[in-house]
Parts: sequence; structure tokens; C-alpha cells
Amino acid sequence: MKAPLDKLTKIDAARSQLATAINLFFDDVDPISVHSLACASAEILETICRKNGKQTFFAHMRESNPKFTSKKIRETLNKCKNWFKHADKDHGDVLTDFSDVLNDYAIFMASHDYGSIENWKPIEIQVFQLWFSTVYKKHMDPRLGIVQQLFPDMDKKNRREQKLLGKNVLDWARTQPEFTMEALEDRLDAEDAAAALAELARGEDKAIPWKKAKKNLRRRKGK
Repeated sequence: MKAPLDKLTKIDAARSQLATAINLFFDDVDPISVHSLACASAEILETICRKNGKQTFFAHMRESNPKFTSKKIRETLNKCKNWFKHADKDHGDVLTDFSDVLNDYAIFMASHDYGSIENWKPIEIQVFQLWFSTVYKKHMDPRLGIVQQLFPDMDKKNRREQKLLGKNVLDWARTQPEFTMEALEDRLDAEDAAAALAELARGEDKAIPWKKAKKNLRRRKGK
């Protein structure tokens, strides 16, 4: 959904930044721009969540990691974002610990907060959240068996192959007007994703036809 350029809201801006970040991410190009766009979107969406009394992903992070102060969590989350954005105090520095894996979490954070604000999610956000849940299986809702059929054997694929499958599923989903994350019962738990991000910060750490997916879903629901 494209917003009219003469009447933009903050949600419009955040949605555009996030969708573009996801498209670049699945194309496996320009991880710096992916990070900047995803983090810019996340910053807007987190603020809007707070203003509207919605729980943010950052709040989940803070609750899931009581040993870390809010300041420490912010520093961890914003380090690369700020490095790409500013040069007033560190214009001669070299960044040595940026990884494209950080984009998995930057996009997920923004996607979570977008879902807290808006009832409708762009197809890019829906597919990315499904992709994320299959890449990080230990944090996946056990009800997502159908989704694993969309993203089979992700643990056997290298990162480039994982992204390519994400791109292929996104292209396919755009041709399915009834495709929604909710219809696949995607309820990836935000606390689990927050725990995964904390582990990262500590340094620890064949698509099926849509009609068949819906049939399987009805069977599982006993309908």
C-alpha cells in the first residue's frame, strides 16, 4: 500500500522504510542500508507504541533480561545504527563487529511494534516474521507446522539459500490475495525473540499451495 506523498503519516514512513528493508534483505544486498532503514522504522514505531500505551519489543527485552540495564540494552541495539548515522565524535573509527545477522533482529523488532499498532500488516512483514520463526526454530511457536512446509529444511540451508527461499515465498505470497500470517496461526512469542536477541548480544549464540495450507489448517482446527 503506497501512501500519498502529500499526506504522509509517521506510520506511512515507518511502513515504507520497513518494507524496503525487507525487500533488500531477501535480495541479499546492501546490509548497511537494510540496518539503517529497519532501525529508523523501529525507532518511529517504538515511540508510537509508547505514546499509545502499547507494549514495545524493547519492553519485552527489558523484562526478559533483568540483569541488563535499559541503558546497556539500548547501547547494544543502537551501536551500529548510530555508527552508520553519525560522525561527529567517531569520524575516524572503524566498525569491526557489524554482521548482517543483526538485521534479522532489527527487522523483527520493527515488525513486532508495527503489529502492536496496526491490525493490517504488509505482506513483506508477514513473510519476514514467518521466515524468522523458521530460521530461529527454538523460538518458534509449536503450532507452525504448516509454515515449516513453506520454509522446509531451513537448518540445512546456508544464509544465502535461506534468504532466497524467503524471497521466493514473498513473491509467491504476493500472488495469493488470501495469504495472511494469522491464517497460518503465526503467534511467535515476543519474549522468546527477545531472549534470542539477548543471546546474540552476549555473543552466545518446498512451498505448498495455499489451498492445501488452508485445508490442513482446517483439519488441525477440527473444522
